Amino acid sequence: MKEYDFMLHDENVTVRKALDESSNMQGGFTLKDLHELPTAEFKKVWEASMEGSLNSPSSLNIDEQMRSVDVELGPNYKKSCMIAYENGSPIGVTMPHIEPGTLEEGRIFYFGILPSERGKGKSKLLHQQSLEILKKDFNASYYIGSTGHNNLPMLKTFQNNGCTVIERNKVFKRKN
Repeated sequence: MKEYDFMLHDENVTVRKALDESSNMQGGFTLKDLHELPTAEFKKVWEASMEGSLNSPSSLNIDEQMRSVDVELGPNYKKSCMIAYENGSPIGVTMPHIEPGTLEEGRIFYFGILPSERGKGKSKLLHQQSLEILKKDFNASYYIGSTGHNNLPMLKTFQNNGCTVIERNKVFKRKN
């Protein structure tokens, strides 16, 4: 790989969880999707939730990322783009959906907590709530998630919510 100017960019950890067990979810955050929110507000909170992320940064700007969501998820993407609120203030975003080309594979296109809300146990609850949405609103029977191997808080969230590591993949990028 080095011979062809590729360098190690990241290592992704992929997890799986069956969504058939009964939930003991209590409480949760208020969620609003793009049917209830202006796109500009969603993009602002999404962009803010990416600040200081332990995952490798995207090479796309926020408008390109929004177009990517529309293209990848199709016409129902507005149902997937959600801001989580606590006491009327945004705490993060979650983007649950069914993986295109499948009927039951739940995914979360992006999941992030605002920097000011990190380290307060909110990730576990919002992720649990997202899994419930996948099961109840999207009819997913299982969830597949992934994050970079350096994103220890997200790996802990996966573990706390009963996800099992199914693979690790090294990601290489070509030098410019």
